[in-house]
Amino acid sequence: MDISAEAVTKADWPARADEAQRSLKKHFYNEKTGIMNQWFPREYFRPDDNFYYWWHAHVLDVLVDAYERTHDPELALQIREYSRSLRAYNGGTFLHNYYDDMEWTALALLRAFQATGEEEYKTAVLELWTDIQTAWNDHFGGGMSWKKDQLDYKNTPANAPAAIWLPVCTACCGIRRIWSGRSAYSNGTRLIWLIRVQAWCGTGSIGWETAELTMIGHSLTARAYS
Repeated sequence: MDISAEAVTKADWPARADEAQRSLKKHFYNEKTGIMNQWFPREYFRPDDNFYYWWHAHVLDVLVDAYERTHDPELALQIREYSRSLRAYNGGTFLHNYYDDMEWTALALLRAFQATGEEEYKTAVLELWTDIQTAWNDHFGGGMSWKKDQLDYKNTPANAPAAIWLPVCTACCGIRRIWSGRSAYSNGTRLIWLIRVQAWCGTGSIGWETAELTMIGHSLTARAYS
């Protein structure tokens, strides 16, 4: 069915967003854990199921979106409670084996800090950044690794959110220049990390004759043969 431009224009998008947010909480929220269940209906959950940490970063984004639409203090409280419950469920930390998961979480927490001004989000973002820096290594001439136990694996989900995150964090968290004198820089000069990642993504300098390419969702992934 065709949807006219007039119908799209007249649609009450904030009301639709509110309804989607309420539906998410109604069907997925778990009062015992304080975070969302990963499946619906709940009976699909298995005790040995993998914990998809990065999904919950997007839940935080949904809550921040709602708070920015309404400025309802109750939503600010929900953001705070959800972030604390997520940290607790993840073992009392926001750190994780997957770098991309941490980057999405850092982006969501950064938005929470911008929206509410609450310092605990800024503290969490800087804690995450300290750990995220270790994703950079010299495989394929640089770039961010996907996860800590597979450092030769580089993909879009690990590099794109990092490139999005840094300029915003620079503006609101006071990070200016980083990685001075680290081994990742052969000339020892100070370079803004954003430029470094973007430059690496755009060089096409991967040694294709010694690499394996894989498509994972929307991302082109390169992995070196060992």
